[in-house]
Amino acid sequence: MPTCARSEQHSVLAEMLQRTIAELPESCAQAVSLHHIGGLSCADIARIQEVSSASVYLRIWRGLRTVRVIFANRR
Repeated sequence: MPTCARSEQHSVLAEMLQRTIAELPESCAQAVSLHHIGGLSCADIARIQEVSSASVYLRIWRGLRTVRVIFANRR
């Protein structure tokens, strides 16, 4: 696949992923974004969200599970 086509496909997928994350409940969307895009640890996110690290881990897990389902149904 030519580089230009791959780049365009990557941009389209990244946009779809951002829209899908935006559909999550705010606490899950924030946790997923901060962890997977921002690179923050669960402990760091827990301090930001003022919850336990276990709660953050669960929010990320639930968020990613939902993203996978939504994303798969759109493709």
